[in-house]
Amino acid sequence: MGSSTDNEFARWKQLTEGQKSFAVQLLHFFHYRPRCVGRSWTREEVLTWELYRALTLLPRTILLVPFLRLCADAVWTAKPAISELLADPDAIRVVAYPRLNLSGNKRNCASDIGLCRLDDPRLWVEIKTATVPAAVLSSQLRLQRARLRELAKSSSVAVIPLVPAAQRVDSEPALRWAQVLTVLEAGLQILAEHPARELASSLAYVVGELHERIKGHAPKLAV
Repeated sequence: MGSSTDNEFARWKQLTEGQKSFAVQLLHFFHYRPRCVGRSWTREEVLTWELYRALTLLPRTILLVPFLRLCADAVWTAKPAISELLADPDAIRVVAYPRLNLSGNKRNCASDIGLCRLDDPRLWVEIKTATVPAAVLSSQLRLQRARLRELAKSSSVAVIPLVPAAQRVDSEPALRWAQVLTVLEAGLQILAEHPARELASSLAYVVGELHERIKGHAPKLAV
């Protein structure tokens, strides 16, 4: 007889895409990670899902496009991949936890947020909300870059780290959470001046919530 975990995975594979809402995806993800449920406000995985939700939900001119431009400015090696994505923003698809499609003891390896041009992966974001040894981060990035080059149809691909202010990266260029805050603040300013007040107010709630989560996160991300 299969385990309940095996049965859950099999049922998930049979589920139609129309039933994989954000809430369903979230609960399915944490079904396998019960240790992340307690003190959820401190967990990297929870903030990752919140950023993913904002990138998919908000108008692209408010968050996704400025976020990608920020990535290109912070990590110059990512500029070719990001230029291809920004050539057609409507074709960008955001993916939570894109898998590396490895086997054996690395079969569960995944990056944190993926950005694809339709179904073609171009950019992965490796998220950290707590510091790790610089060598550990570099090893993760090397593995992901090698794998993304194999999976993508384009040669213009990149993996970038999004890390706390205190994270050592040696010579590795990185995006910092404090920089993400500036993009969210710019979005709030745009929405504050938007003439469609009812719509802008709803969108500003999402932006403001993520801004406060990053700003007040423990451990500290932006200072």
